Amino acid sequence: MNWFIKVRDMVYGPYSKERMARFAAEGRVSFQTMVSDNQEHGFKPAADDAELRQILTELNSQQSQNKTIAPSTNTQTTQALVLYTKLSKASEKSFVQSLKQFGNPIQPVAGVWILHSSASSDKLRNLLSRDMGASDSLLIFKVSQTQAAWFNIGETADRQIREYLSSGG
Repeated sequence: MNWFIKVRDMVYGPYSKERMARFAAEGRVSFQTMVSDNQEHGFKPAADDAELRQILTELNSQQSQNKTIAPSTNTQTTQALVLYTKLSKASEKSFVQSLKQFGNPIQPVAGVWILHSSASSDKLRNLLSRDMGASDSLLIFKVSQTQAAWFNIGETADRQIREYLSSGG
């Protein structure tokens, strides 16, 4: 069987089961990704397709096992990362749970997270995007206290950011 993927009114494909499994492993296909076996109609979340749901469930199971061993307990050097998000209510809870497995993040203002982690931004993107829907957005970039600036975000948020960046997480 082959599938088509629909992203913001654009249809891509067809893709084989093997290719969809690779896309899932890369974080490019999630349970919320709109898919169909027909290029013109019938698009539904990948979670509603039995074969894709099995691929994604197995992958999530493997990733959950991997996440619990490394990210937050790793002794490698950590880096401060800022994550800018636009999340639907449906995605927010699972996104936050996954994010916390990489360290102890703070959310100084709505849609902005700061995290100290040894995980790379690519790894974070790939794993966190699995919890995101087609209309959700994520931007990740490295930051340090001496190379960051902000304006008019409020006294509490300002203090949280300064303390978090200086503490190393």
